[in-house]
Amino acid sequence: MYSIDPLSTVPIYEQIVGQSEKLVLSGALEAGTQFPSVRFVSVKHSVNSRTVLKAYSVLSERGVIQADGTRGYFVCHDASEQIKNSRQNELDGLKETVKRIATAGIAKDRILESVEQAYNELN
Repeated sequence: MYSIDPLSTVPIYEQIVGQSEKLVLSGALEAGTQFPSVRFVSVKHSVNSRTVLKAYSVLSERGVIQADGTRGYFVCHDASEQIKNSRQNELDGLKETVKRIATAGIAKDRILESVEQAYNELN
């Protein structure tokens, strides 16, 4: 389910969060789908269970998953919308970043080229 890179500069819990959100947005994890248990992810990927719990806590705070008593974690019915709303907030932050970059004298063409390159790397 996850592809964990222990040598990455991205913390492991953030890798789990990002990949989980990607799976929800792609439809691979639909509303109501049960997430793998903390123990399963921990053992399968040789990751500390506290790290997995941290990732699940972040996902829960973002409204992507919810705990269901002793049954585990499940994808929320509006998880995709919650993720999209979160990304909209990031877009607002991007606008401020672009303003700072442009103010520093970076040409508009270079900024647009970087955005285009990042977008193309998705495919």
